Parts: sequence; C-alpha cells; structure tokens
Amino acid sequence: MPTPLTPPVTALLPVLGVDLIAALGDGTVRQVPQWAGALGPGPTARGTVRLRIAYEAGSILTAGGFDAAAVQAWWADPLVLASQGADVAPADLMRCESLKVSAKIILAAARSVVGAKKTEPLAWPVRTLVLLDVDGVLVPVDDGRAVDIRRLTALDFFHPPLAAPARFYYDPAVAVAIRQWAAMPGVEVHWLTSWGTAAPGLLAPLLGLPPAPLFAERTAIDVYRNRPWKRFALYDFVGDCVLPHHPTRILWIEDRDARGAGHQLRSCRQPGQLVGSLVIEPASHRGLTESQIAQADAFLARQPTAADAAPLAAGESRTEL
Repeated sequence: MPTPLTPPVTALLPVLGVDLIAALGDGTVRQVPQWAGALGPGPTARGTVRLRIAYEAGSILTAGGFDAAAVQAWWADPLVLASQGADVAPADLMRCESLKVSAKIILAAARSVVGAKKTEPLAWPVRTLVLLDVDGVLVPVDDGRAVDIRRLTALDFFHPPLAAPARFYYDPAVAVAIRQWAAMPGVEVHWLTSWGTAAPGLLAPLLGLPPAPLFAERTAIDVYRNRPWKRFALYDFVGDCVLPHHPTRILWIEDRDARGAGHQLRSCRQPGQLVGSLVIEPASHRGLTESQIAQADAFLARQPTAADAAPLAAGESRTEL
C-alpha cells in the first residue's frame, strides 16, 4: 500500500471497496468517491480514525502476501479476531467498540495472521480539527446585549422547523476565515452546533463555505437532561479516538458551552497524541472578532513542539500562543 501521506480513502478503494469504506467513514456509497477526490464533506472525525486503522491493518496484510480480495474477506470474517478474544468481524468491532481497544485488537490480529510479531506503527502527519459553532460565532445572537447589525450581512433563508423564511445576520469576515482554514494542509473543519445538519446542508452552501461534516449531534437525551453535550462529545473523542502515533490538534470556537474546556483539554494530553489545543470563546452578541480570528490563524500556522505534546502536571497551566 502507499505511504500514509496518501489519503486513506484513495489507498483503500481498490482494497476494501466502497461499501466497507462508506460504513467505516460514517457515510454513504455515493460519498466515497467525493471523499477520495476531496469534493464534498469528508468522513466524520471518528470515521477518519477508523479508516486510518483500516489502512494500517491493510498495510500489514498486504506486506504479508494478502491480495485485495483476501484483505476484503478478512475484514468481513467474524473469526479472524478470535485469537484476540473477539467474536465479530473487524469492521463490526470498530462500529461498536472503543476505537482505542479496536485498534489494538485489529492490528494484533493482522500481525498474527501474517506471522509478524511486531511492526513499526505508521507515522501519521499532525491532524488539526477546527470545531465551529454557528450561533454566537458566525451568527451573532442577542445574549441580553443587542447585536450591532451595522457591520453584518443579512441572510434570508428557510431554516426548519421554522414555518417561514427567517433573517439572520452573519459576519463575512468569519466566513472568509473559515474558507482559509479549510484550505490549509492538514486542517479539517467540522461543525459542532445545535444547528445539526442545517449547518452543512443549508447554511454553508448559502455562505459559500467549504463542505464540512458534523463533529457530533445533540441527542434527545442531551435535550432531556439539558447537559453540555458538546463538551461530552469532545472529551469522548479525545479519550477514545486520539490514538498513539495519530498526533492531533484541536481548535474549538464556541461562545457558551466551552467554559473551562481549554484547561481540561490541555491536562488530558498524552505524548504523541493530543499535541495542541486552543479554545476561543467569543461574546455571543459579537461573534468571532478580528483579533480572535488572528489568534486562530496563529495557532493553525504554528508547528507543534515537544512542549506542546507534554501533558500538564496537576495545577499547571500553559499559554497556547
């Protein structure tokens, strides 16, 4: 298989086929060619991790003499993980089990079947996730303080479940910044907002924003319990999906639900995994400001250092920029 610098979807297409890739990436068969050509929203954040695991396992199997048909059969075989104590197919394991646990089991099984006691892990490039809210970031909202619409642009469009078109005001400078971030190498923009599918499906095309997947959606249980679902989703991702040798940075821009998240993210780092984080909290009635955009630009442009990768000691704090 090609080096990890080749996008996993492109490399896996001739090996796993579109059906399995779609399932691993949390998408549809029609989306897979778009993922390969970067023509639409990519796989979900978790889906990308699954595809990377599939890439690493496929590398081990092909190096051990498996052809494409044998690799594809291996992924669908519920018996190949029996030596590791699992009784489901590798693809199913990654859909229902912790990704950290799944990666360990699947890679060990791949090494076992080809007789390789140990293989060097692939050195993945740094992955930077930009997680964006809509209200209070791109679209200023009244939080007890009036929104100054003089610097904003009006947008009229139908937003379910509203019964009629609504008028929103957004900051064009923020839209420009999002487009620039999405074009940066190694940067993935994801929506983390209560707008749900309306953000990529309705709002983004109207504003000329690049296609970006949802990072997480609010569930009925989240609504019922009125809990900070965005933070839950982010911490769950960091704890379960930021794997060793998959260095990741996170930029979260959120006006209300990110209080204290910056320190918690920094304190949960592990060497070689979460190598940088920045949480920017705009005032809801202003949205993302010019100075905050500059702060984000500096974070995204900066190369992570060894100090960034070190976890925080108890009571320690660290300035990001």
